Parts: sequence; structure tokens; C-alpha cells
Amino acid sequence: MPAHVPTPRLQAADVPPADAPWPEVSAFGHTFHAYKVAGSLQRVADLTLATHDTWADTGTLPDDVDRLRLALFHTVRATGGDPPDADTERWARALVVAIHERLPG
Repeated sequence: MPAHVPTPRLQAADVPPADAPWPEVSAFGHTFHAYKVAGSLQRVADLTLATHDTWADTGTLPDDVDRLRLALFHTVRATGGDPPDADTERWARALVVAIHERLPG
């Protein structure tokens, strides 16, 4: 697993572009150790589902970068490294864009 990069050290330039190849998106997703941050797999799953449901219903994502990174981590882990289906990829790329937009520089 890649090294954990705490959100306060993350810059927009560290985030892959929305159209980056899936391996880059996946690698970036793994730079956040969501299980340690959230405390458990169940908490990560619950937060990801809530974030996804809001996004699916309203098209909005939270301002909390840790929450966005947690959801991206969970999503890329769920793919097992394989390219995702179209809906999952659209969701993951929406997270990447939101993370990028909420970071400095």
C-alpha cells in the first residue's frame, strides 16, 4: 500500500486530472488510509454510502476533503485494481475533481 499522505500536506497538484488513466486514480486513492482515519471498515463503508447517496440524489459532494478521500479510497479498493464499471468510474472521477477543487495550489 502506498504511503499515507495526510490531507494537510496534500496540494491540488498531487491529485491526478479527472481524465487520468485508471491506475493513476487508483494509486492516488490508496494514498489515504481510510480505515485508520475512520476507525473501521464499517465506518468507511457507511460514510462512503452516505456520500454516494447524496451525490446520486443531488449531484453534490461534501467540502470535507478527508470524507472525499475516504470515499475514493473505498471505491478504488472495491475495484480490486481492475478498471471499474462506467457508473463507478464516473463516481470516482467526480470525487477526484471535488478533491482537486477543494485543495490549495
